[in-house]
Amino acid sequence: MWESSVLLFWWWPFFLFGIRDLSHLDNDRHPVREQSPSEGLKQVLAQIRELHETVKPLKGKAKLKALRHFMDHLNDDLEITAEIRPQSQPAGEWVLAPGADTTRRILYIHGGGWLVGSPRSHRAITERLAQKTGAAVFSLDYRLMPEHRFMDGMEDCREAYRWQLENGPNGPEPASFMVVAGDSAGGSHTLALIAWLRDQNLRQADAAVALAPSTDLTLTAPSNRENLATDALLGPMAGPIGKVPRWLSWWLTMLAFRV
Repeated sequence: MWESSVLLFWWWPFFLFGIRDLSHLDNDRHPVREQSPSEGLKQVLAQIRELHETVKPLKGKAKLKALRHFMDHLNDDLEITAEIRPQSQPAGEWVLAPGADTTRRILYIHGGGWLVGSPRSHRAITERLAQKTGAAVFSLDYRLMPEHRFMDGMEDCREAYRWQLENGPNGPEPASFMVVAGDSAGGSHTLALIAWLRDQNLRQADAAVALAPSTDLTLTAPSNRENLATDALLGPMAGPIGKVPRWLSWWLTMLAFRV
């Protein structure tokens, strides 16, 4: 009897969620060209090493708190020329370059593995977007795990998009052009949001930009595991994932996301 229970525990994700092996979607490897890293890359790598050294001795909530603090203060020395205008509901901030067309809007969804990050941590991106596009950028402060469910953050994205269609930084005003953008975890939310808009027959975004989105939570793509050793950002934190049996990693993913 217990053997049947164990088998059910292992194979339940397959039957319930239809998990498929996505390894065939990985592209062929590109040849690597040897070249000296730029000064900008060296600075980024130095910041990443500082992050890992800061959180390495910490555990649990202390580690998460340190990660969030580090991310939020990553751009403290950044010179911001755009206006930062806080918004309470939905939570976030407007980033407005001088002369911005407030009917043209960008909903920006920050990255951070659904655990860390904020509008403040991503001002280097949102400020540049505001300056380059002349649009009103709304950087959403969506709910994060583990305090909240994954879908709580997703629902925040849906509500923010619908609100932004009819409201700008100066109050009620229909949007003439609407973009959704995000990086990493925010890129994943971006793709999920536009798919949901399609399925709900709601007004689609005029454009969507997903920067390095997380698209394979089945962890079946070979690149997810093979690149961990050389991934300066995710390797030290996600390295142990590569050693976890696939069926167990699926279970851990579902538990973490409270599916």
